[in-house]
Amino acid sequence: MKKAEELLHRIGTLKQVKGCELLDIGHGGQIVMKSWRRSKQLSGGLGLEKCVHDYDLIFHFIKNILGIKINHLSISSKGQRNFWLYENKEKILSTIKADTDLYKTWSKWDNRIFQRIVTDEFPVLEHEQKSDDLIVDQQSVELMLNQSIPITFKISTGGYRPKTERQYEFIGDKGTLLMDMSKVYIEFISADSSIKETYHFDSQDNHGHAGGDYFIVKTFLELCFKLKTEPLVSFEDAIFGTKLGCLIEQSLSLNGQTMLFD
Repeated sequence: MKKAEELLHRIGTLKQVKGCELLDIGHGGQIVMKSWRRSKQLSGGLGLEKCVHDYDLIFHFIKNILGIKINHLSISSKGQRNFWLYENKEKILSTIKADTDLYKTWSKWDNRIFQRIVTDEFPVLEHEQKSDDLIVDQQSVELMLNQSIPITFKISTGGYRPKTERQYEFIGDKGTLLMDMSKVYIEFISADSSIKETYHFDSQDNHGHAGGDYFIVKTFLELCFKLKTEPLVSFEDAIFGTKLGCLIEQSLSLNGQTMLFD
C-alpha cells in the first residue's frame, strides 16, 4: 500500500481511472450464482455484493492520497446476463468437472448452511422461469468525477477465464499506475514510456484476501479492547462506498439512467 501511494504521486494530474473485477467460473459460480446473492430479492446486486471494496480502494486513492475533493459525481451502470444461462449448462458443468480441485470445492459448497438461504438447487442452469429474479452476470459502471475525470469499472461473474482478474489503473499526465491485485504486482509507466518500474508483493493467500481479512479482524478487536483509538476507515468513508454502490445498482435497475451523488 505504501509503495502504491508513493508511485501514485508520480502520475501527475489524474486524467482517468479504469478498473475491473472479472471472476473465474469457480469464484463467480460459488460465491455469487450458487448462493443467495444471485437473487434480486435477497441481494444488493452484483456490483454492491462484490465490488464495494473496489470502489472503496479507488476512492481512497483519489480522495486521501491524491487529495482530490469530490465536488460532483455522476453515475451510470448497465448490465446483462449472458453466461449463466440454460443453453450454456453443459459446457459450464463440463468445465467445472474437468478441474478436479474446483469440482471438489464446488460439490461441497451446497453443504454450507449459510449458502442455502436460496433453497432451489441451481435454477439458473435448470429453468428460465425465475430469470426475472436473477441478477446480471456482466456489468459496466461509468462515473464522471468533477465533470472531467472518467472512472470506468467492469464486473463479471461469467466466463471461462482460468483465474479472477482484478485491476485498477490510474492514468495521469505524467504516467500511469497499474495495480494488479490478482497477479499481485504494481507497475508505474511514465507518460513517454521511458520509465517502467514493477514491484511484486506477497499475496499472503493463506490469510484470506491477501491478508486483508486478518487485518480487519485484528483492527476490530484492537478497537473493542481499546488497544487502538482510531478506526482504520472513517464513518464517512464507509458511508460513501455503500451509498455509491447503492446508486450504481439503482442506475442499473433503471437501464443506465444517470444518478448524481449528493
